[in-house]
Amino acid sequence: MKKISILPFFLVISVILFGQTPGIDYKTKGLEYYNANKTDSALIFFKKALEKNKRDGEILGILALIYLEKGDAEKSIGYARNAQKHQSTVTVDAYIAGVLASEIQSKPRRRDRWLDEGLRLFPGDYLLLYHAGRNKIPYNLIEGEKYLLRSVYANPAFAESHLLLGENMVKSGENLKGVLPLFYFLLLDNGSQRSKEVLSLIERLFQAWASEEKGISKFSLVGHGFKTDFVPEQRNFKSYDISLRSKWVVKQTMGLFMSLQNVKTSNADIVWEFYSDFFLKAVELNLAEPLAWHLVNGTYPAEVMEWIASNGAKYKEMIDWLSIQ
Repeated sequence: MKKISILPFFLVISVILFGQTPGIDYKTKGLEYYNANKTDSALIFFKKALEKNKRDGEILGILALIYLEKGDAEKSIGYARNAQKHQSTVTVDAYIAGVLASEIQSKPRRRDRWLDEGLRLFPGDYLLLYHAGRNKIPYNLIEGEKYLLRSVYANPAFAESHLLLGENMVKSGENLKGVLPLFYFLLLDNGSQRSKEVLSLIERLFQAWASEEKGISKFSLVGHGFKTDFVPEQRNFKSYDISLRSKWVVKQTMGLFMSLQNVKTSNADIVWEFYSDFFLKAVELNLAEPLAWHLVNGTYPAEVMEWIASNGAKYKEMIDWLSIQ
């Protein structure tokens, strides 16, 4: 009886996966699985959907990404090229796959062609802008910065744009420009190993900044119109004194945010007001201190909890504000 009773079950599954059962929308099912990160199941349904419509650029683009995730750059670029042929239905996925698969195959010129065409078709896509900035910034800092800032405006919640922008500004000696994107990154990535590394970088930056003759960027490869008179305090405690370290970095962070009220900008740097406007709003709302403690949570969780224990209402007010940004 058991063998007989389970047979219809297998027949139904086989029909669903491999048959042409009326009423099944293979593309919709594929998208459901893909959005749930079940790519193997998504692959089955997308391929069935292609049997009905081989010109669906959206499906072809997603298949290009799936094969990229599986480490098959050759299949990925093949599906991306097929999607590229169908301009009426192609999505940005095909171009993202084309860019990344080309990089894996060490084809920089082909990668750049995918980027150029992708940005012509999808000029506001944050991922294409990020990858354009990522590839430009080692060779052309100004152009790379522009792409990354456009990515920031297109999707402020994408942490990688802030991180890459901040790291490169620090490398170029732009203290103020570097630290603001890094703090915004910590707003989005607050408890990972990377957040600890970023805060460590900020602490070293504050130390170096404090030793300068002037409390502004040492030099500028980007522009000269975004400066402040803020000068961090020198550390006068042992590095292993975690309590004093946490209070020191919080104090410098608050000082930096408050100094943005007097920052000098020029037209060339006006786009950086994305960051200054955000942190200045926290100052205006009297939320600079809870925000500063929140940003150091990844490195100093015990010290943050100690501060919150005495300032719970203020911390909640800051969290409520962040939730509507």
